[in-house]
Amino acid sequence: MGRLRIMGRDGDQQIEWYQKDPDSLLRASLEVEHWLARPGHLAFGFKELQLGAGEKITAFDPGAAEIILVPQMRGG
Repeated sequence: MGRLRIMGRDGDQQIEWYQKDPDSLLRASLEVEHWLARPGHLAFGFKELQLGAGEKITAFDPGAAEIILVPQMRGG
């Protein structure tokens, strides 16, 4: 199982996918594509759930344990 976390102003949304469930893979993939197409959003993929193990990604990775989508921070 993998988990997609989409960080936003109102908290975060979570979507889970399963390797053997094409519908859940498609939903997660479409969400990642949607958010990465928007200016100012970044995605980080984690193969293992441990601190510092993530790397910036530019497309959905079905083998990731977790993907986190975040808006870029803005200074004020």
